[in-house]
Amino acid sequence: METTAKNKQIQQVVAEGIFTNTSTNTETLNFPGAVYGFCVRLNELERNAVFAEAQQKRTTRLNSVQEWKPLEVDIYPLYWGKDKMLGARIHQHRKNTKATGLARLCAYETLHGKEIACVALTVTKYSELESALQTTRPHLLLAVTRVL
Repeated sequence: METTAKNKQIQQVVAEGIFTNTSTNTETLNFPGAVYGFCVRLNELERNAVFAEAQQKRTTRLNSVQEWKPLEVDIYPLYWGKDKMLGARIHQHRKNTKATGLARLCAYETLHGKEIACVALTVTKYSELESALQTTRPHLLLAVTRVL
């Protein structure tokens, strides 16, 4: 994530903001957004099984398993996202509840028992970085609004 941000000249920033507390707190809190990603370590057979399950659930835009490129030798991006309310979306993607579009990670049997890493990077242009990550290293899963 950091490399892509540097290549796109997007600065990493500290998540901090200041506001004057009032009885209504209607003043805007200017806080940076974040980009986050979920990834998992898979061997070739596991990778193929996860891809097949995503295809069966109709939750991927990738046409072939070869389009799903690893970040490292055997670490694959499951989902890239952006969050203007730091942390809230990350927790939602882990569940399979009625809500806005979610990756619904718990719904994938082929990922059960796997350690899934999550990283967030607070940046100045979170929409641009999310788009760049999806272009350079496409993730597997779509955020869907239906319960899987």
